[in-house]
Amino acid sequence: MKLSSVEIEGKYLTRERDILEALNRHFVSVGPNLAMKITAKPDDGCLQTITLEQKEMKFKTVSIMHVVNEINKLRIGKAASPDNIPITVVRDVGDLVAKLLAMIFN
Repeated sequence: MKLSSVEIEGKYLTRERDILEALNRHFVSVGPNLAMKITAKPDDGCLQTITLEQKEMKFKTVSIMHVVNEINKLRIGKAASPDNIPITVVRDVGDLVAKLLAMIFN
């Protein structure tokens, strides 16, 4: 879905570049404080890869193996996600969709 306009600080932005820059400024300003409030840290250290470099927030690239490992950690018997896809199906097709999911995340 593409936004046609968004209101930020009382101004309506219509250019995609302006919207992206405004969102980037927002997340750069709130991201470090929010990250410090997270008490349960993942074991792969992904939060430590969020850095402030030249006023841009950078994230570690998600590898296909990371996606496969996370899919394999999903517990069978848990409720389906909001899209009603059962966890067993996600795990069964995990190897097939891992590359696509990594591309989406990145």
